[in-house]
Amino acid sequence: MHRRYWSLISSAAFVALFACAGTIRAVGDDAPVTFIPNDGEPVAVTSWLVSGMFPSPDLAAPERDGPRRAGYDTDFLTALGGEREARVSADTRVRLPDGSEVGFELRVWETDYVDLVGYFGSHAEVLAYLYCEVESPVEQDVYAHFGTNDAGKIWIGDELLLQYNGDRMAAKSQHAAKVHLPAGRTRVLVKIDQAGGNWGTFVEFYGASAHQRILAASHPDTVRAAMDAFAALRSEVGDPFALDRGVRDAYSQALYYAERIERDVPSGADAEAWDRQRLIVPQYFALLRDAMSGVRAGVDPHAGRAGMFEATYLSQADETAQPFTIVVPDDYSPDNDYALLLDLHGASGTHERVGNWWSSIGPADSAYFSNTIGVSVMGRGRWAGYDGLGENDVLEVIDWVLERYSVDPDRVYISGGSMGGGGSWRLAARYPDRFAAAWPDMGWPEYSTLPNLLNLPVYLNHGAQDWVVAVSHTREGVRQLKRMGSPVVYAEWPEVGHSMGADQRGEGFMSRMARHRRITDPERIRIHAEHPRYAERYWAHITGWVDPHGVAKLDARVLPGNVVSVQTENVASVTLAPPARRLTGGNDIVWMINGGHLVAPVSAGGSYDLALTDTSATVTAHTPRTEPSVRPYAMGSSRNLFYGEPLMIVYGTQSRRDTVKASIRALADEMSHWCNVGDHMEFGRVPIVTDEDVTEEQLASKNVILLGGPRDNSITERLMRLMPIRETRGALRVSDEESVDLVGRGYAFVYPNPEHPTRLAMVY
Repeated sequence: MHRRYWSLISSAAFVALFACAGTIRAVGDDAPVTFIPNDGEPVAVTSWLVSGMFPSPDLAAPERDGPRRAGYDTDFLTALGGEREARVSADTRVRLPDGSEVGFELRVWETDYVDLVGYFGSHAEVLAYLYCEVESPVEQDVYAHFGTNDAGKIWIGDELLLQYNGDRMAAKSQHAAKVHLPAGRTRVLVKIDQAGGNWGTFVEFYGASAHQRILAASHPDTVRAAMDAFAALRSEVGDPFALDRGVRDAYSQALYYAERIERDVPSGADAEAWDRQRLIVPQYFALLRDAMSGVRAGVDPHAGRAGMFEATYLSQADETAQPFTIVVPDDYSPDNDYALLLDLHGASGTHERVGNWWSSIGPADSAYFSNTIGVSVMGRGRWAGYDGLGENDVLEVIDWVLERYSVDPDRVYISGGSMGGGGSWRLAARYPDRFAAAWPDMGWPEYSTLPNLLNLPVYLNHGAQDWVVAVSHTREGVRQLKRMGSPVVYAEWPEVGHSMGADQRGEGFMSRMARHRRITDPERIRIHAEHPRYAERYWAHITGWVDPHGVAKLDARVLPGNVVSVQTENVASVTLAPPARRLTGGNDIVWMINGGHLVAPVSAGGSYDLALTDTSATVTAHTPRTEPSVRPYAMGSSRNLFYGEPLMIVYGTQSRRDTVKASIRALADEMSHWCNVGDHMEFGRVPIVTDEDVTEEQLASKNVILLGGPRDNSITERLMRLMPIRETRGALRVSDEESVDLVGRGYAFVYPNPEHPTRLAMVY
């Protein structure tokens, strides 16, 4: 029987200086050994000699597609023959540039994932080595499967078999390659570089038959059979939004798995070429079958479920299933109230990062795990910036969790780093009344909306050496918040680049935010809104702009003596409902509006409509507004299509030229993946239909993107006859303006659908 070991590792302090390792000495022959059976099932390597932490400072100017940190291409094991040949034991010691030593000490993980954050703690700009031996009973070919967080390399024998030099979340089988194992023992050395946040690796060995079985399981015929089965279920369901909530959730899960299978089906027939999707796709066959059975049996897939799992919601915007990862305390009870912590991933990341991120929060915050539900949001795309449908995704997920779990709406917190930091900045500033506190790291604010953060506590960290998001963005945001008297706590780290771990956040990430509860009726509010979508919060709602192309600004507060002060800019009308507990009683309210004042009686309903001009203001008891029969104008052009309303692409088929037809169809495929103007969504796509097949019900119920001009698209031709826009004889004319020659040009515009004027039509 082979020996296995358990030991705690001692770690050296992080050193910012970069140099090669000093003397290494090796004594003994007690490396952990993992047995690899002949042509066997997958074996995860969980017993390792571990050494760290080695310095790996950020490169000042990393090359495109090259490593991000200096340690990745630096051999710290040269005194032992180098990374290609080094053999180590539990007695091996390595001297670091600061004079301290680290050892190769022994550890066995209980899971397939070798979690280095759980071992070393959360750090940034460091790396670790892992060493073991594998033993094969015979000479054989096997397949090594490798996943890394962040960058990593693996040597088997003296061959550098696999490597990845970027930053990402680890997953199983991100890379795989054939390796020839002799009978007996073979060395395995793994090097894992760390940017910040999560840190770890998966290492598995597949027998040749097991590896080939995975390739065969994703055969196109298998994929087609799964998709045909789901298509049959879809026909049975009809309108999924009419299903009961639990069944709708089961349908949404099934739709998501079908989306994954459709997206990830491998192309090509080379069985030796590795495509990680070949491993993922078969997993989703079983999940799809289970979800479909749940729909037919009326089973809620989330009822009574705890721990970490992937969930989805069904989007009204494009009828797709959108995923997120949720962590529910093991002892969850609907009789208790829980906090909700949202995490927004950085660029190129996904919602799947939450598992290790959640565990990397410092020990001082562990007391909050049992009363906090954690959610990592996809935001529609890896690079979508939480704008458009990405912004809507965050709001949809919040509503989904609040509807299904016992979450205190006054304890919802938002956080994120890098792109997620920018998203946290903007979502918090656009919807400050939805959150209790925000923690955006390494992000960039939307300066025009910062005044909205008057009543929302904001915590921030940023590294002064950040080469991705300039620290000047955060500095300016903090400066403006402090000038406006907004609650902000900022820590800047002089030696840190584009990474932020528990070392920088410090203990108390959750405990500091958890001390705050959402303020629902503040004494003073500010609204800076460029769009009606962001014009309502707390006890105010801007209902009319003077210039719809500018930012509407409101500063309102309740003063002693039943006085309400209102200062506006670019506001034509506003509805206010000053909190009753902030008023001091009496029959009248004194309104101080833009330098003037008037007295108006207290409204029985507590709400008031203010109409404003340059020279006057009126205050009346609030009258509920009737929905306009024509969609009001709002700035933003095509962005107005991507805020969550039902959307469909209708492409033209009327052109006499096949090349034009093909181009329009290709454009429809491309635009169907947009989650805002130009950014691609990761899962699902906007429905597309031809101008011949679109129904009147679809045109009446959805905003539409019409691809092709009036000669190419019959719906475009029909609607443009009713619009003040004409295309005739190669020229475009808008109302009575001068015609524009279209030779060599195209055009796009957004206008209320003249047949259904509360909906939008974009002609492209």
